[in-house]
Amino acid sequence: MSKARLFTLIILGSLLVVLGTYVALVQGHVLQLVEKHAIIISLTISIIFGGGIPLIAPSFRQDPEKFVGRFLVLTTVQLLLAMSILLAFVVSKQSDAKMMCFHFISLFVISLIIQSLGLIKVANSTDK
Repeated sequence: MSKARLFTLIILGSLLVVLGTYVALVQGHVLQLVEKHAIIISLTISIIFGGGIPLIAPSFRQDPEKFVGRFLVLTTVQLLLAMSILLAFVVSKQSDAKMMCFHFISLFVISLIIQSLGLIKVANSTDK
């Protein structure tokens, strides 16, 4: 299996598990947030991290310096998108904007850690 395909499976699988668990916890009333807002948060996280796959996948076939450069660009773009989305939550003046921001940041950090560990694992693997 190619490195790009392996990374895609790791990211998509981990997003399904993390975001599925999150939505289940909200629907089970373990986490206090409106279900509609939880789904919006889940969709934005999945778009941010799913959209990063085409950006980083070509770098697996290139030298390590280009991989590091693309990794830094990917992380920077994701952080800028996250800050923009947090700003949109605050500006929208939702009654639970603080809680939405907290949930978004928590899921974003968890997903970012999983993505980084997945990238390191795939980049250090010996397969093509």
